[in-house]
Amino acid sequence: MVGVSMASVGTASAGLRLVGDARVHAPEPLQLPLLTLGVLGAQTVWSMDMAFAPPYLLDLGLSKSAMAAVFVAGPLSGLIVQPLIGSLADNSTSRFGRRRPFLAASTLICAASILLLGFAREVAGWFTTHESDAHRSLAILMGVLAVYLVDFSVNAVTALDRALMVDVAATEDQAEANAWAARLCGVGSVLSFLIGNLDLPSVSPTFLGKTQIQIISVLVSAILVATHALVVFRVEEQVLVPSRTRGSSAKQKASGAAAVFADLYTQARSLPQPIVEIFKIQFFAQIGWFPILFYSTVWVGEIYKADVRMNGGKQSDHELFEEATRAGSRAFFWHAVLSLVTSIVLPMVVPNPVHESQTHPVWFANSALVRRLRGMRDRWPELPFWWVFANFVFFISMMGTYFAGLTQSVFLATWVIASVGFCFACSNWIPYSLLGILIQTQHAKEVPAGAGIGGLALSRPTSSVRASRDEADEVTMALLGDSSRDDDQQRRSISRTPSYDASGQSRSRPVSHASQKYPQHAHGDADSDDDERLESTLSFGGESDRTNGDNSPHDHGRDADLEQGSTSASSTSTHAGTVLGLHNVAIVIPQFLVTALSSLIFAIMEPKSGSGDSRTGADGSPADAPVGQRSDSLGIVFRLGGCCALVAGILAVRLVRRYGNELRG
Repeated sequence: MVGVSMASVGTASAGLRLVGDARVHAPEPLQLPLLTLGVLGAQTVWSMDMAFAPPYLLDLGLSKSAMAAVFVAGPLSGLIVQPLIGSLADNSTSRFGRRRPFLAASTLICAASILLLGFAREVAGWFTTHESDAHRSLAILMGVLAVYLVDFSVNAVTALDRALMVDVAATEDQAEANAWAARLCGVGSVLSFLIGNLDLPSVSPTFLGKTQIQIISVLVSAILVATHALVVFRVEEQVLVPSRTRGSSAKQKASGAAAVFADLYTQARSLPQPIVEIFKIQFFAQIGWFPILFYSTVWVGEIYKADVRMNGGKQSDHELFEEATRAGSRAFFWHAVLSLVTSIVLPMVVPNPVHESQTHPVWFANSALVRRLRGMRDRWPELPFWWVFANFVFFISMMGTYFAGLTQSVFLATWVIASVGFCFACSNWIPYSLLGILIQTQHAKEVPAGAGIGGLALSRPTSSVRASRDEADEVTMALLGDSSRDDDQQRRSISRTPSYDASGQSRSRPVSHASQKYPQHAHGDADSDDDERLESTLSFGGESDRTNGDNSPHDHGRDADLEQGSTSASSTSTHAGTVLGLHNVAIVIPQFLVTALSSLIFAIMEPKSGSGDSRTGADGSPADAPVGQRSDSLGIVFRLGGCCALVAGILAVRLVRRYGNELRG
């Protein structure tokens, strides 16, 4: 099921080649779950970072405006670390493989950073006197440093987990591997918030810690290390070794590095308009998502504290903080549960016929519940509808934050945060699926002026959709840069890829390529020219690759190129990486903008005395202030994000109206 064996395959770096076998040392039914197990550990870290770090930093004494600036670490690390660690790992010649050494180091750094976050006060106490001003300042510094270390290291872990899945899983197993990753991601979220809902100090042994955040940090670190230890020791990958032509690699690598930025700029200017429209939608949608992911537990917790104070609660500040943190994590727990259920159920009922054996394990596809859900597909709306619907639901939920803050209702606040779990599942699935459909389009043609934005329409034969995997699985393949999707690459590839059974013995089976099933257009040479023109626009490097005779679709010398370890990349797979890299920019830039905006709002609205006082209501107002006088700075940020989601929904409606046929396949 899992494994690739290559004696020598050219890589993106000239003068290097991959040797050896890639496999998972486990019984066949456990190979894919074990390969993707690291995703569970990484997701527990992300969940802890989003749910527990913000209220903990406030408890240390950090102001809300400063906290907003601290959490710029998330988008910043996403922009820097993932490309950097990917490049370093791609060119690593370690005898243990390209990914696992970096994965092991990143995991250990991340685990240590999590412990530093949970024990920031104790570490600060090593150097200063407890409860002194210096101790409080150093504890805040340690907490902020830990957040940055966690964000940077977990981004590296996440990138390497995904890269290892691409390297080890056979081509036909990529979709199923990503399905397992999605399941484990959901399990990790639910597990994290389930742990956070428990009163850990009263049920845990004292050696794990004395406070909720300390025990959570120990447990999350243990889960992270345990899951990745299994991956590192049970997964075997290929090794990159120098070839005899290594002497010329430096020049080629330098020119390639310079060309990347030029090609990225070129592709950004020549993207098909439907993809640009998706980027616009994601830009506005992400303005709404960033505050929800990082400030939800703070918002719910402060409403809880205000409610307790108004009702005459007698808890100490520390007890109230612990209870408020659990209330916030409980809301996000229900958010995670709804997101997990949606990610499992919705893809089954959205109309999109697939071959069951290609997307689900046999036991899963043949279950009575799955058959019943799939039988309902003709009665449910198609994929683009759900993206529009999810954006509008998000807008309505964010408007509900006003009433939750006005009434200081913990139940209503919890309901608001939980309800957007449905939207979160859709946002993690549908836009990537739609991008996958457009990226996978092999036959596109220009339409008459006025028929669409930019005069471009993407057509895709219906039969190809019926023969392909469902959109969610297609886009995960595209996200991971699966080169088997490209027609040109298919003509060069070996038709059978070996995989390994539990004993490690090789067994071959046909590689399934969805794009092999695309029929040729019957519109003559004009359509062929249009197809080549669009494909060259989408390919990495623009027209230059198309003008090279060696890259012609009808060139019969490609097999020889492959045998010699040719390093030329297929246009579709390279294009997919470029488009998705630009998509990541469209997602990250709004996070910087909303961070600056929220910092400004917090600085204007929070009390001068700071928000570390636990006797505050929602967003720093005194708990005993009249309801009408309480500031609602987080609520304002949420509602501004909801308005941006409304804009995203309107843009999504426009996208569906103009390109609905292409998006539906």
